[in-house]
Amino acid sequence: DEVDPSGDTIPVWVLGRIVGSAQGDEVFAVVINGEVASVTRAYTDGGLVYVQGMIPPDVLRDGINRVEVALWEEDRLWWVETLR
Repeated sequence: DEVDPSGDTIPVWVLGRIVGSAQGDEVFAVVINGEVASVTRAYTDGGLVYVQGMIPPDVLRDGINRVEVALWEEDRLWWVETLR
């Protein structure tokens, strides 16, 4: 959905499921519009691997924002997925 920075509610919590070879203890970065906005550790729930993180509202721009998740390993990002 599009973001309205002047709206009553601004989405700042990101939650996603990691599909593939993730074990549930890896470190991931949530990247908003090309900027690392949050770094979080994956976790498992019911055998599935998830990441979640809070992002600062000031990284969001008016309209559609590019959201990406990258594996953070040895100070390097490995791109996992791009969301809209």
